[in-house]
Amino acid sequence: MAIALDSLPAGTPLADDIRLVFFDIDGTLLDREGQLQPATRKAIATLHQRGVMTAFASGRPPFAADALQAELQLTGPSVFYTGGHCVWQGSTFADHTLAPDEWHALARQARAQSIYLEGYFDDHYVTCSASDITAEHARHLRVQPRLLPFGQWPRQPAKKLLLGVNLEREPEGLAALEADFPAFHFAYAHLPSRPQWQFASVVSRFVDKTDLFHRLVNHLGLVPGQVAAFGDGGSDQAFLQAAGHGVAMGNASAQVKACARWVTRPSWEDGVAYGLDRLLGNR
Repeated sequence: MAIALDSLPAGTPLADDIRLVFFDIDGTLLDREGQLQPATRKAIATLHQRGVMTAFASGRPPFAADALQAELQLTGPSVFYTGGHCVWQGSTFADHTLAPDEWHALARQARAQSIYLEGYFDDHYVTCSASDITAEHARHLRVQPRLLPFGQWPRQPAKKLLLGVNLEREPEGLAALEADFPAFHFAYAHLPSRPQWQFASVVSRFVDKTDLFHRLVNHLGLVPGQVAAFGDGGSDQAFLQAAGHGVAMGNASAQVKACARWVTRPSWEDGVAYGLDRLLGNR
């Protein structure tokens, strides 16, 4: 069972040999309004001063993390598309795509069921029409989609599909669609500013985040006990379990928290900064 960091005595280092920290972005580094808080920025700068490597581990595409990367200057091997893409210092650790016929079949069925749909390609993403959820997601990503009728979407390999449903209208969520397409990997997440929505990043069945975690750690000459990972969504569970110090956000579900070693405060209460301070014994 994960231990709430708030329940422990202050001032005792819990992880004094951390050499690498992975951070999810939405609901973890960013608060529920999609903002990076000053305390989070300062905590990451402190890690860099201590010589600790930092990296993203997110369902986002690389092009939707560029602004954050420019601001935070993370130093390690970042993971995107829920483990589908990781290229660092000239080495490719993961680069999985969905074949056009594969993703097109899934996308057609999603559209037939009125499921919200975005498609992600090398340097952009597309959706069929603008909506409130399109605008809110773009605000968080800080990247605007291309609006294209479905028939004009690129017939080329896709990095991922993003599906979404409003659980207040469709309580069963995306479970039925996932059951119809068992050859795909569905990684679930929520947008903190729209908690009633369920999203799934749909990626290649060959994506294996646990294997990727261990390959990256071995490449860096580390062991899992020297690695921390922060996350709040279902897509973060593999890294939370594999890292020696998996830290679930206070806004994570019970299922996600069960995969972690520690639980920090919610993202909108400076949960990353607080978690790092507690791990390193600064509070």
